[in-house]
Amino acid sequence: MTVLATPPLAADAERDVQLAAKPVRRAVIPQAARVIDFGRPLTAEEFARMPETLGKQELVDGRVIEMPPVGMGHGKRQVQFASLLSAWNGEHKLGEVMVETGFILAREPDLTRGPDISFIRRETIPPDQNEDDFVEAVPEFVVEVVSKRDRPGELETKAEEYLAFGVKMVVVVNRQSRQLTIYRPETEPVVLKADQAFDGGDVLPGFSCKVSDIVG
Repeated sequence: MTVLATPPLAADAERDVQLAAKPVRRAVIPQAARVIDFGRPLTAEEFARMPETLGKQELVDGRVIEMPPVGMGHGKRQVQFASLLSAWNGEHKLGEVMVETGFILAREPDLTRGPDISFIRRETIPPDQNEDDFVEAVPEFVVEVVSKRDRPGELETKAEEYLAFGVKMVVVVNRQSRQLTIYRPETEPVVLKADQAFDGGDVLPGFSCKVSDIVG
């Protein structure tokens, strides 16, 4: 395990990009996560300068949360879905499909999430975006794969959090039940079984696949 040092203080210069604050309930922290508290809220920039670890890290309310690496089944579904989306985007060229990329969703305290898979339209990406930095914008589409460590309802709460910040569609992949659950703003979640088809609608225009192609 890498020993984490206290990150340097952020510069006082004003940020070029500010996200509009949206009132949401406190962000969800997974039960399996280790919370690393530095005694004060960290900024997304300080978080980005921290040493890398074997597990996945996110910044929630200025605190670092660290989760163990995922298992084989989780990783396979993540790659399968990302590959399908990448092929679709290669044809339509609407934006970028990414895996575990950090998005700065809120400021003061800062919230940086790294969804399993994300899609962001090209026009949404800040014009001065550095590819080595987190994206200070909200993706249109997010995928989270259920892990054996996730508590019941945990990813449902996280999906609602994403929607509250402006994500247009969240898909939760459950490989054990072989189902997808689709979350969209102001609508009830839709559950699709392995023998059904998933359609990206207006969020992923032209994208469709069998649920079985994702869940196996």
